[in-house]
Amino acid sequence: MRDMKQDAERLLAGELSYLDYAAACAAEDARCADLVSDAPYWAMLQRARDEGKKIIYVSGPAPVELIYAFDCVPMSFDLLTPRLSENAALIPPLMRACELRANADVCRLSKAQIGTILVGDMGLRPDAYVAVPIPCDSACMAYMALAARVGAPTFQFDVPKRPGGRTLAYLAAQYDAFVAFLEKLTGKKLDQDALRARMALTNRAAALLAENAALRSARPCPLPSALNICNELTNAWGPTEEFCAQLEAEGALGKKRAAAGEGYCPGVERHRVVLLHNMLWRGLDYAAFLAEKYASAVVADGYSFGARAVFEHPEDPDACRETACRRLLDGATVHGTGANGQEMVDEVCRIITERGADVAIFMGSSGCRHEWAAARMLEETVQQRCGISMLSLDTDNTDPNYRGENEVRQALAEYMETVVR
Repeated sequence: MRDMKQDAERLLAGELSYLDYAAACAAEDARCADLVSDAPYWAMLQRARDEGKKIIYVSGPAPVELIYAFDCVPMSFDLLTPRLSENAALIPPLMRACELRANADVCRLSKAQIGTILVGDMGLRPDAYVAVPIPCDSACMAYMALAARVGAPTFQFDVPKRPGGRTLAYLAAQYDAFVAFLEKLTGKKLDQDALRARMALTNRAAALLAENAALRSARPCPLPSALNICNELTNAWGPTEEFCAQLEAEGALGKKRAAAGEGYCPGVERHRVVLLHNMLWRGLDYAAFLAEKYASAVVADGYSFGARAVFEHPEDPDACRETACRRLLDGATVHGTGANGQEMVDEVCRIITERGADVAIFMGSSGCRHEWAAARMLEETVQQRCGISMLSLDTDNTDPNYRGENEVRQALAEYMETVVR
């Protein structure tokens, strides 16, 4: 067991880098034995640092196939901050640093991201920073603050939220500009063969994710859901052999259990849960709690369950560019925050029906004001369409001090023992 307070002190003093800390925590984390793990991702970044590869900091769903094709490696803030958020002694100083030196009006997640740049040692020297906006005012302000402070060339996409031909043409021009940006950064021309290889890995990962998600419809559920983590990993690590290998191993385990009629819950599976949350790494703790105490399988998590576009014509550069632009649009709604209210409730009700869930839990982050506007509508629609109630519980996806783990478990226990039972 790590000493969180001591780790926080060393991180803030620059004696321990954020990269090495994230890698050590992920390597020690045994909670996800059946699931995809982020440990190899941090190990890859450590190797890239040691080998002198160019490192590109990334916010949002950037076209990482291009980054890998140029033999660069993306470091995702959307993966780093959830990993750091497990340390309750670290997050408050990072947020205070942001409030004092950058922007006090962004959410806790954004404050922690900016704080890692302002305080301590990242463990990586960035060669560039690229951001793709999601429909969140706090995130957009954070991206601007990060771009001003990373000390490296920056590229920021502008992604309109209205799909159509004009939007795709607008994004295609930005895609070409990003290719030129990477060519200038690396001093190399784009290798189309390398890009096609990365696109093929993206397609493979997408197919494996869909297969593994379908496994969770089996009764009993053979695997706990980690869609939220997979979404974040896909945006940083998707087009790699290592990510596909993890998904294949997860699928093999799920198929083996399903064929034997085995579930991951101890004993008889009593309930099936859709656990809606936004980038809450500790969601795995709560899924384990529901399984162990209430024999309740989490069959889906996260906010958005829709698949992103895949590269159907890898031999056609123009078609690939269009698909990459569609993926920019898809990725901007990966957590459901960019979907309109109707899309969100349709997706949630669809997944409840497909997975046979009888329990719905909405764990909204305190800083995501836009998601709470949809919570009441979602609660009423789930009741009307699916015939089940939904627990709405505010927590925080970054600051574990906002609502402690014991408080969350108590709220879940009360719901399971009263409304559900």
